[in-house]
Amino acid sequence: MGPAPAKVVTLDTSAVNAILKAHNDIRKSHGVPPLVWDKKIAKHAVGWAAHSMKFTNFQATDGDNGNPHHGDHAGYGQNLAWKYSSSPFKSIPFASLVALWNSEPIPTTPGTYNHVTQVLWKTTKSVGCAVAAGPNPHPDPSQPAYLNDIILVCDYYPPGNYYGQQWNTATKLTKDQR
Repeated sequence: MGPAPAKVVTLDTSAVNAILKAHNDIRKSHGVPPLVWDKKIAKHAVGWAAHSMKFTNFQATDGDNGNPHHGDHAGYGQNLAWKYSSSPFKSIPFASLVALWNSEPIPTTPGTYNHVTQVLWKTTKSVGCAVAAGPNPHPDPSQPAYLNDIILVCDYYPPGNYYGQQWNTATKLTKDQR
């Protein structure tokens, strides 16, 4: 009998708190108000986590020239993070997954964005996340480091990374964010 199939992980209070703390610690260090957890947004993130775990390395490409593809935004911003291992994960490293975004350099040129700017986006108030973990559904024996995968999907509302705005000076909400 082979390994258990990949699945969406149920996030308990401890996991939610770890993810939220990792977001809010960096926001606090940059003078940005904390985010709150939103169960409705988290439920939306579950859909993309479940979809992504069907793809090699949990990276849904949907014909996008092999580049990881983001999910149906439905009015949310979205960040994706992955971790891989040659052996099954004993636990999910929630905070270190968020740290992948938080360790990116913060762009200072207006109109430049990345994952951390969504985390820091001043007008974003809520976050909800989902995790899928398990064996790679399409393993490549020549790449043993990718036999086990984790994807973290975080959706944000109101979304950030709007053209013409900067994470720390964003003050105007678009019509659909009000």
